Amino acid sequence: MDLPRLASIITSSTFTKVLLPLGKNSSFPATIIRTLNSPCSIQCNALNLVSNDNNNNSKNQTTDRQIVSKYEPSIWPHDYIQSLNSEYKEETYLKQHHVLKEEVRKMLFKVENHVDQLDLIDVLQRLGVAYHIKSEIRNILDSIHNIDYSQKKKTLHATALQFRILRDNGYDISTDAFVDFLDETDNFKISQSVDIEGILSLYEASFYSWEGETILDEARDFTWKILERYSFRNKSEGNYLSLLIDHSLEIPLHWRAPRWEAQWFIHAYETRKTMNPSLLEFAKLDYNILQTIHQEDLKHGSRWDPKIIDTLPEYMQLCFLSLYNFVNDLAFEFLKMNGFYIAPYLKKSWTDICKSYLIEAKWYHSAYKPGFEKYVENGWISIGMPVILVHTYFLVPHSFEREELPCIQEYCDMIRFPSTISRLVNDLGTYERESENGDTLKLIQCYMNETRVSEKNAKEHIKSILSLAWKKLNKEAHNSSLPQIFVGMAVNLARMAMCMYNHGDGHTIQDSQMKSRVLSLIVQPIPYKENLAEKN
Repeated sequence: MDLPRLASIITSSTFTKVLLPLGKNSSFPATIIRTLNSPCSIQCNALNLVSNDNNNNSKNQTTDRQIVSKYEPSIWPHDYIQSLNSEYKEETYLKQHHVLKEEVRKMLFKVENHVDQLDLIDVLQRLGVAYHIKSEIRNILDSIHNIDYSQKKKTLHATALQFRILRDNGYDISTDAFVDFLDETDNFKISQSVDIEGILSLYEASFYSWEGETILDEARDFTWKILERYSFRNKSEGNYLSLLIDHSLEIPLHWRAPRWEAQWFIHAYETRKTMNPSLLEFAKLDYNILQTIHQEDLKHGSRWDPKIIDTLPEYMQLCFLSLYNFVNDLAFEFLKMNGFYIAPYLKKSWTDICKSYLIEAKWYHSAYKPGFEKYVENGWISIGMPVILVHTYFLVPHSFEREELPCIQEYCDMIRFPSTISRLVNDLGTYERESENGDTLKLIQCYMNETRVSEKNAKEHIKSILSLAWKKLNKEAHNSSLPQIFVGMAVNLARMAMCMYNHGDGHTIQDSQMKSRVLSLIVQPIPYKENLAEKN
């Protein structure tokens, strides 16, 4: 069982609200509250989720309340997914890809100035092609990190770019370098606003801050105001720098999903005056070739076992059997390869998410209004990220260490922080739709009930907590002893949540914007300069 299959299955809408029946010693009921890929609209009744509870002293204390949520049929039917195909699988394109990759590798060695090196590495990462030359980039960054620049005067752009690239790649780097850009009152010098490129670089760097790095908090506030004014005055220009600024003000680079960012940046990079044609061509071709891999993964995840379990309701049978077989297959394969039985860890992750769903159902059924902290403590599990990350840990290729298992089993901070981020942005994005439908309480409502503040203030408070959660995740990702491939995937899950819910409910509501973004990622290749297949 490989990682793409896991990702395509457990992140699909079908499995985001699945409850597994547990072992024979468990009293937890076997239920499902939502299955989103049904061929027809589904109505979910919260009353059916709540079992008799021995601790419930009086049925009269609860109010019979019913929630009905309707979900449209999937716009991604099985036959359509299986029909996906791309010419970029052909050998001609793969050969051209290899030639261009060697050109880009040589390009990196020709650059000597360290600022230009950092700029090129930044472009390679944003184009989504840096993974092809990881060792070469690491050698350059090692060299830059070891040079003492304390006696050299640097521009704001160079300082901020170096800080962001090095911290993003796991190097120890202090915020002390930014002190040079403060005035006598420890505020950033207003004169620096002339350097708009430097202001943008400082703004992006500020999102890599850790808790307690107040200088970067000040940098974010300082640069935001300047960039917002610049964006307003230059809305119609459409040049490269203006595109970057508007893009960054919407969501900073550090919070963006890498593949979507690559797709956007390829088009933005075309407008850059110093654009390198070979690099652009390589990025487009690499994107299209990777897209063919995503298509095959999606096809694989869409081929579910058609068998059924007769004792379950019809709408649950396929979902249950697919998940049941998947978990057991994964545990069996891992046992064969590593000699360790991981089923208890997988079961615990499903047990915990089931319990979190049941808690939310009981809250709704009894008209109970949890406090802010109580909601968050349950909500970061019910968002579904812990169960995804536990499975991911056992699937990503790395040197398996049994000493890491307690960290995975008890949901260490490398799991908790991205899960919390996902819960916060989910509640911000889905609040309007779910409150209109009479759905379960969201975080915004919990905070309003507890503090009596306005909806606007509640949202601002949650955004401040979101910013703090990212700082915690930044530091944890830097210091974590877990495999870096797993750490990177945990951070990327938080980024995906940021992009999915940035403009509302990008998961449940099948709006044109989200549909367009998925099509651009999975289905539609980026126009390439020539059709090599026809040419040959």
